[in-house]
Amino acid sequence: MLPLPLLDDESFEEIFNDAKRQIPGLTTEWTDFNYHDPGITILQLFAWLKEMQQFYIDGIGDIHRLKYLKLLNYMPGKAERARVDITLQGAVRDTVIPKGTRFDAQGVIFETERQFSLLDNSIVCLQFMQGGLWTDISHLLEDSLSEYVFGDKPAIGNELLVGFRNPLPLNTALLLHVRMQEKKEIPRNETGPEGMYPLAELRWQYWTDGRWSDINELRDETCSLIKDGYIEFSIPACMEASAQGMRRESLCWIKCSLIHCCYDIAPRVENISIHSIRAVQQNTGSEILYFDGTGTDMQSYCMDTFLSLTGSHEVQVLVDGGLWEKWNDFVIEKGENWWQRKLTLLPGEDKKLPTAATRNIRVICTSGEMGERAVVAGSNGYPGQKYDIGLENVLEESFELQTGIFCEGRMLWRDWVKTDDLLLEDSESFCYELDARNGVVLFGDGENGAIPCKGTDNIRIISCAQSNGLKGNIKDGGVNTILAAGHEIEKELSGITAVNQRFAEGGKDSESIDEALLRFRKDFGKAARAITGADFENIVKETPGLMICKARSIPGYRPDRYGLAQDNAGNCITVAVKAFSDQTDQPGLNEAYRQNIESHLDKYRLVTTEVHIVPPRYIGIRVTCMIEVKPYFKDIKGQMQDFFRRELDGVQGKRDFGQSIEYGDIYGKMESLDCVKRVISLSLEPHGAGAVKKYGGDIHIPPDGLTYMEMFELSLKE
Repeated sequence: MLPLPLLDDESFEEIFNDAKRQIPGLTTEWTDFNYHDPGITILQLFAWLKEMQQFYIDGIGDIHRLKYLKLLNYMPGKAERARVDITLQGAVRDTVIPKGTRFDAQGVIFETERQFSLLDNSIVCLQFMQGGLWTDISHLLEDSLSEYVFGDKPAIGNELLVGFRNPLPLNTALLLHVRMQEKKEIPRNETGPEGMYPLAELRWQYWTDGRWSDINELRDETCSLIKDGYIEFSIPACMEASAQGMRRESLCWIKCSLIHCCYDIAPRVENISIHSIRAVQQNTGSEILYFDGTGTDMQSYCMDTFLSLTGSHEVQVLVDGGLWEKWNDFVIEKGENWWQRKLTLLPGEDKKLPTAATRNIRVICTSGEMGERAVVAGSNGYPGQKYDIGLENVLEESFELQTGIFCEGRMLWRDWVKTDDLLLEDSESFCYELDARNGVVLFGDGENGAIPCKGTDNIRIISCAQSNGLKGNIKDGGVNTILAAGHEIEKELSGITAVNQRFAEGGKDSESIDEALLRFRKDFGKAARAITGADFENIVKETPGLMICKARSIPGYRPDRYGLAQDNAGNCITVAVKAFSDQTDQPGLNEAYRQNIESHLDKYRLVTTEVHIVPPRYIGIRVTCMIEVKPYFKDIKGQMQDFFRRELDGVQGKRDFGQSIEYGDIYGKMESLDCVKRVISLSLEPHGAGAVKKYGGDIHIPPDGLTYMEMFELSLKE
């Protein structure tokens, strides 16, 4: 490592004394070196200035540390929004909750992520079939307990029935919210944005015309019922009421059948609802809606977001050079439904209409609170302009800004682009830096980033949302009010109550530079490529969507019909994987697990590395022993069984893959037990392929082997 030079290498006293020693060589008239002398006072002042200069030159400030983080591609993390599932109750008719509808949680604002169809309907029955027997689990609709979805032993052919009071509407995107019980023993890895190979194949159907027909399944966030999420679907034909399963009353039914099963644990559900919608913690001040121009007379468009219903509107049309011009001639009126607004563009003063193009028309919708804040400032035309936008905790991905240019008697607007570093931009880049936490915008100096043209009130925000970050992680029951006072929405949604049955999660504040540096230090040793055996093991354990207890890399071996065979090619590695399962203590690796692990490892392995995934080879240990016990001890057999499980169990215990059993070590630990006076005899016999008992009693375990206590026999001597 290169040595770091120390620039702050002199103290104040050293600088001052060194300067004072030079005085006699410079002049003979200065003879008073005491502190009362004005010259000495000035000398002390300059010595202090030099000491301060050296201190700052030697130090590394936030600006420098931020530059280093950028070079390492480790920028401070941005603020993240909390998310929560909100259950709506009290609907007296079918209606729609517009996208962006606001909910209040004691001053913290949440908004719906999408448009939601709220039905005057409900689930009244839940039942599952296992082995030809039906079980009613409708109590989940009222209490907070959990039940198996397909029984405690899920198998192909098991079914789940969901009964509705009334038929579901046709060709309407509906959301079925499923809340699963979380397994506490070992957490399931997050699935990630790329998804995963499903652990089960489900077939969703509905009852119509005396038979089961397939539902149009649009999206399944639950990954076949292994985690919380929404199942989006639509009904293509009229539902028919009938009696199904063990319920004799006529209901409208949806059936979920298990077609292919590779579940690691039997899925348990806590609640199923059609009245839940996901909301994110943000407060949108302005948003942009884009439309495609048709070039025809009376171009009309439909707007259906919350802000388009409650806020003000400005229409802009794309003209030459990527600039936008305000379009003043338009009409907004009620649409076919109460949650829609119809925008109609009228011919302008020159009798022209927007041309036919993609996304060349947009509407800027602005809330009343944001209206006055939308104008940031008027540009002075100087380099390095910096403005406080008056908004804190801005969501960077939502923020958009434009500047005005007065050209040929009309105002045109140019969109500017956010950048992480203006020093990376050239003079023709219309970019700016945004300090989202403090609400500050910085423009370029003409060399690194362009300069906004001089004008009056010509810098303004066209899209912006704020978030409370970590404070958005509210507790369950915190959401209680729909914020629609003073608008038509209040009348349409009157009587509807909102509540979150689980706490919100995912909210984070933006990282400081110190926090980003700490995260970099933690992640510095994290493998970005699978090189060493430990890299393979850690990457396998992080496979998205799986629950993996143990993994062991075995370089230089490949699987064969007898177990593992040594490979001299040097580019082969085998990874033994122990998956979690509540079905058996000795699980293998099913097709879904193998495919997920192989797909995940393929992103990290070197091109020439040949990787094999194998399940554990379970080695049973048969224990026979005779001991002499001390008096007054009870339940000796139970204590000895617990001892041998701790020492021999690699399936449920801490013993690792391929860890050999040393006879002398077990013998010595037995003699040290409080209840044991003397060990008379001890026999450990392996039972499983690849295990070898050596002379002296030690047992060699193959590298992919896990041991467990298969049999235990104990003889006691008083």
